[in-house]
Amino acid sequence: LLGRETVLVQDFFTHSDLLDQGLSDWSAELGAVRRNLGVENADYGQGFASGLWRYGVDRKRTAEARAEFGEETSGGGIGLAFELPWQLLGQVAAAGSRNDTAGNGGHGVLGVQHASLRHGFSLRAEGSSREYRQIGMEDGPLPTRRLWSASYTSYAGKGAGSFGFAYARIERYDQPELVTTSANYTHRVGARATLTFSASRVSGATR
Repeated sequence: LLGRETVLVQDFFTHSDLLDQGLSDWSAELGAVRRNLGVENADYGQGFASGLWRYGVDRKRTAEARAEFGEETSGGGIGLAFELPWQLLGQVAAAGSRNDTAGNGGHGVLGVQHASLRHGFSLRAEGSSREYRQIGMEDGPLPTRRLWSASYTSYAGKGAGSFGFAYARIERYDQPELVTTSANYTHRVGARATLTFSASRVSGATR
């Protein structure tokens, strides 16, 4: 009104994986594993109970813990999501399992991601021992030995659409590795529609 303007500039970082300090987020499940979905009617396997608890240690760190108990398989794990410099989110997790047939196994995850108004990317690495099992996994196939993945998205601005690229490399115990690459372009059409072009390629064990 008087011809004066004040502008404040402050860095801001938020992510759906981070909770505010002192906040908790939890869930619990109880039931039986569904088998042959869409093939057999009311076909269920082992009964189980599982739970997940997340807690905001502070505004930059959120810890989580998970446990599952079944008639044949049980396990648990811990993880941490944390703010890094340059608007990055880091993730690290470790888990262990016990299975009546496979024995004791382990699993680990390491990742980093970034999202802004103009672009976003993610890098992720996962690894499992040969004996690792989770409730819901079939008895026959072995877990993925290592999984490497990366993705990038660019938002070109209003009217220009967005571009995306993704890469994944899957190393398996019982089969040759697979590599997938993909690209996509999305453009908004009018107020209620979008047009998407996508291309993907699989190499390695199959092409």
